[in-house]
Amino acid sequence: MRLRRALAVVFFMLPILSIASSAAAGGMYFTDRGVRPMSRGYAFVAGVDDAQALWYNPAGLAFAGDQIFLDLSLTLLESDFTRVDSGGNVLPTVSLDAPPIPIPMLAVTNDFGLEDWGFGLGLYAPNLIPLRWPKSVNVGGVDQPAPQRYSLYNLDGSAAVHIAAGAAWRPIPELSIGADVQFVVGSLTTETALSSCDRVLCTFPENPEWDAQSQMNLPLFSVFATFGATYVAGPVRVGASFQLPHNLGGRATMKVRLPEAALFDGAYVEGDQADVDLWMPWILRLGIEVRPIDRLRVEFDTVIEGWGVQKALTVQPVDIVMRNVTAIGDYRVGKIEVPRNMNNVLSLRLGGALAVDPDQRVTVRTGINFETGGFSDEMLTPLTLDSGKVILGVGVGWEIVDGFFIDASYGHVFVFDREVTTSQVPQTNAIRPGPVEGAPGTDGPVYVGNGTYAMHANQFGIGMRWNLDGGPRARAAREAEQEDEREGEQPTEDEPVPQAEPEPEPTEETEGASEPEREATPEGEPERDPETESESGSEETPWYYRRGRRQRQ
Repeated sequence: MRLRRALAVVFFMLPILSIASSAAAGGMYFTDRGVRPMSRGYAFVAGVDDAQALWYNPAGLAFAGDQIFLDLSLTLLESDFTRVDSGGNVLPTVSLDAPPIPIPMLAVTNDFGLEDWGFGLGLYAPNLIPLRWPKSVNVGGVDQPAPQRYSLYNLDGSAAVHIAAGAAWRPIPELSIGADVQFVVGSLTTETALSSCDRVLCTFPENPEWDAQSQMNLPLFSVFATFGATYVAGPVRVGASFQLPHNLGGRATMKVRLPEAALFDGAYVEGDQADVDLWMPWILRLGIEVRPIDRLRVEFDTVIEGWGVQKALTVQPVDIVMRNVTAIGDYRVGKIEVPRNMNNVLSLRLGGALAVDPDQRVTVRTGINFETGGFSDEMLTPLTLDSGKVILGVGVGWEIVDGFFIDASYGHVFVFDREVTTSQVPQTNAIRPGPVEGAPGTDGPVYVGNGTYAMHANQFGIGMRWNLDGGPRARAAREAEQEDEREGEQPTEDEPVPQAEPEPEPTEETEGASEPEREATPEGEPERDPETESESGSEETPWYYRRGRRQRQ
């Protein structure tokens, strides 16, 4: 009775656990994204000036101009896992076989004729790596179940797409403020195994006859916003952005194949859906870029990803019932909460770019990135494949014709190897029986995370930027020309005002005259009154006309 009651919970809970883990830093977002950012060690917060601003800092849209943007990156992750079981036995090594899936971005930016604005619309994917481990290993010519099967078989069919729309505004020339809204759609699919060994009828907890196979699919949909700002002070740019946390949860669907052991004949699970809460992290990005000379850019960034929001996973079954259970009849599965205990991730990034030719059409880039892992040794498994990283990136950009750029990048990800001896991730089992005297491997819980993890990755990228407005240099030239025109329209220093001639000394002819004699004027012209003459003494150019002429010079 206890066995059957627990099975109803476990058959449903295990696929949910797989989904929760695969959405963590080591599964869904192995590294940051983008071809140009890759070559700079992903340091691209303050200096972003293309459509990548939709991801890194939407304030950068104000500097992107009118642009059509396309890039494509590829991450090739390699990993080996050598598990040590609860009895201290070293099991055969398994190798990751992650299929190469390109990570694209297609976007456009435009100012729509608004001088102080920039807008962007993009479609892109995060750096999702669909992990795939073997289902069996060959030992001495005999196929045996894969040692990591209780963590994960594969994430085949998983994919996610972001649809982003953003805008940036420059209230003053030095400051840009931006925001965007992003819609996430996709699917997360897992396949894994769980044990149903009761350690009474089954004395070996990893007996494959007592393994159940489970598959889970979680449709992804979420909406979140990112806010950013960039301030330009001469050769220095300071940028910051904040991405809001969001819930990728939804209604998941699962399928379970019961074990082959005779104990499970006739039992089945009715219902296959549940509502899942799966919170994704907030992300804070801070950066400062320095341009000491026209052809050189150097940037330092600090990025914090708030994966600590995943303290627990909440699962609410929708009419999940075990049917035909011997001795108890039917059993309805209730609400489940699964501890996660993830860590926040800190990343320090340094990158730069240098134009190497006199016309500044060829630019070389390089950068380095250090990042902490999202999981402690206690929570690390082949499913939550993550560790501290150092990323080295290099790349080149070539402006083939005015405003048309080709970018190419390469990055190597050094992932810190881990040797775990303190795993707290237990084999998912239908019950928690006590040890059976004399039975192998039954002296306590079976932990699935102990062993040695070795990982590294290579990244490749190629991209195209087509600036319809001629590119950054053309925009800078136009801005300088406009600035010169504005300066030319400003009032100049006051022109010297001619002084009135002094009145002549009285002569013998004028002495004694009661009032000055007036000159005769030609017929038809009005007489001039001396009292209405300009105080400056200029009769030809009134003061208001002289001032206006100076302003138009």
